Amino acid sequence: IYNASHLQKLGEAVHAGRISPLDRLGLLSDIFEAAKAGYCSTVDALQLLESYNQEDNAVVWDIIAANLSSIRGVMDDEDLRESMKPYIRKLAKTQLARLGWDARESDTHFDTLLRPLVLALAASADTPEVIAEAKTRFDAMQKPEDIAPDLRSVVYCTNARLGDQHTFDKLLAMHSQTTSSEERVTIATALTSFKQPDLIARALNLIATD
Repeated sequence: IYNASHLQKLGEAVHAGRISPLDRLGLLSDIFEAAKAGYCSTVDALQLLESYNQEDNAVVWDIIAANLSSIRGVMDDEDLRESMKPYIRKLAKTQLARLGWDARESDTHFDTLLRPLVLALAASADTPEVIAEAKTRFDAMQKPEDIAPDLRSVVYCTNARLGDQHTFDKLLAMHSQTTSSEERVTIATALTSFKQPDLIARALNLIATD
């Protein structure tokens, strides 16, 4: 079990880049599993995670995203979920600024994997510039190919979560027109992301149609 002093030293080592990616991944997995089992505080785990604000490894970010999603998923309080958003925005800020939306020649393979993950986290935390860009790209698109394949899920789901009847109709039309099974799954995920009761019911009713 990690005590507060031990965690502080580990956090400083992570932030200073003195721990390898594999060990950074293992440390995060250990502390969050310990928190889930009740052997340490979730607050301690989140404080350690703050040391990862310069993290640039896509595999480590997979663990970060999974644990943040798990924590938000068990919160039976919408106000508490909202209170997590500034924390997530701060955590993703450095990589969001580094990667942006568009692929570059200098991107590594891992940058390509990391970009949609960081954008999805930033969007889920209502980062204003990410929300605005997702809306701009969705409004401008005429067909799925207008948006890079790895960014479609972020664009679709962000617009669905914040969208209306018009957004639903546009997504449903694209679902009907595409012949790609992968694209249909991506759009179907977005179609179940609306908040309005009537749109939720409409999405559920589509399950029983051809």
